[in-house]
Amino acid sequence: MKSYLFLFCFIGAIFFSSCQSKENKNSESLPQRVKVQSILIGFKGSLPGKEIERSKEEAQKLAQDIFEKSKGQGADFGSLVVSHSDDMVPGVFELTNDAENKKTDQFLKSEFFKAWADKAFELKVGEVAYIPYEENQAAYGFYILKRLE
Repeated sequence: MKSYLFLFCFIGAIFFSSCQSKENKNSESLPQRVKVQSILIGFKGSLPGKEIERSKEEAQKLAQDIFEKSKGQGADFGSLVVSHSDDMVPGVFELTNDAENKKTDQFLKSEFFKAWADKAFELKVGEVAYIPYEENQAAYGFYILKRLE
């Protein structure tokens, strides 16, 4: 019985150590700072103080269409922001993981919705991502992000 317990603990320790090192490796490979441009496609009732008539389904389709356009060769993401975003234009945000060295024009990653901020840090420069609406993870609507720096 003791040998099974030892083996179980040994395997558990290896697994836990492996998970920890993967977690540390992932956080080490993420940049300390990113600059992204965002398009927000809202729907009726999703943005407080903003009158939007489109339904949630219409917003989702529009966001997916814009995402597909934004991936195209020579797509002008800035123009897509101006013509479609329900958020402030130009929709450029600089985020950092470093609270101690945060500049006044930067936001902490933790200040944004988790799904949005996580995706911003996962993207490579020039990549574009679609973030579906989730009430507690990506509130206000559907997002299309492009990493600038």
